[in-house]
Amino acid sequence: MEDRLVTISEVLDLLNDEKEERELSYEQRMAQSHAETFAKLPVKKEKKLIKELVKFERIDLAHAIKIADILPDHPDDLRAIFAKDRFDLEPEEIEQVLEIIAKLK
Repeated sequence: MEDRLVTISEVLDLLNDEKEERELSYEQRMAQSHAETFAKLPVKKEKKLIKELVKFERIDLAHAIKIADILPDHPDDLRAIFAKDRFDLEPEEIEQVLEIIAKLK
């Protein structure tokens, strides 16, 4: 089994597929409930958003997935995603990212 980063919407799809084949465990049902509550975009739109975000030099896949899960609509919310890193996005980059998010919502 391989490890890979997935969005909340992908988790929901994976758990829904698994539910069709067998009964989910308690933990899986809780994860499914959480994903149903917090998934904001369909997987197809999230993948498109992530593809657009990783084109930015400073946004890697992990950050792109976090942005797709949260869908920040304010510069401060976007900056918070990068708070633990040693860099911050430039104001122009922040504006471009927020425009991309708004367009795909």
